[in-house]
Amino acid sequence: MTVSDEVELDFTGYCNSQPVRIGNRAKSQLQLDALGNVLLVAKLIYSHFQTDEHWSVVEKVADYLADHWSEADHGIWEEESKEHYTVGKVLAACGLMHIADFAKTDAQARRWRAAEQAIRRFVARHCLTSEGAYAAFADSEAVDVSAALFPVWAYTAPDYTRDGRDD
Repeated sequence: MTVSDEVELDFTGYCNSQPVRIGNRAKSQLQLDALGNVLLVAKLIYSHFQTDEHWSVVEKVADYLADHWSEADHGIWEEESKEHYTVGKVLAACGLMHIADFAKTDAQARRWRAAEQAIRRFVARHCLTSEGAYAAFADSEAVDVSAALFPVWAYTAPDYTRDGRDD
């Protein structure tokens, strides 16, 4: 079974919502958050079960994120326009940070940690509002509620505060 492209239907949905769509336009979108989540899940499985099953896939995901984190993506909400969504960058950084503990070589671990640190620098420079909140995407004043999960993913402390971008 293949997932079809998205198609807009000619009728209204629940409570007269429009447009009504079927299919999946996201199937070809870059979503850094989804790839970061793969690494977070692998970390949990590897830690809990003392295994490294499917390492070749996990390694490819980590390498892909290390190479492509700096690209704009469609974000966790599968937006039509590409932006540098903060939550995608953060999940990529967290995934790389956690999976580096399972790297098979020191060089591999250093590469993934270097990418994580580069992401953190990008987020600190570009993904904070003028008031110091995490922006929905780079250079935006909009805030995404997903930032409430950053402490859960160990990206930042729950009581972390920042007074804008000027340091």
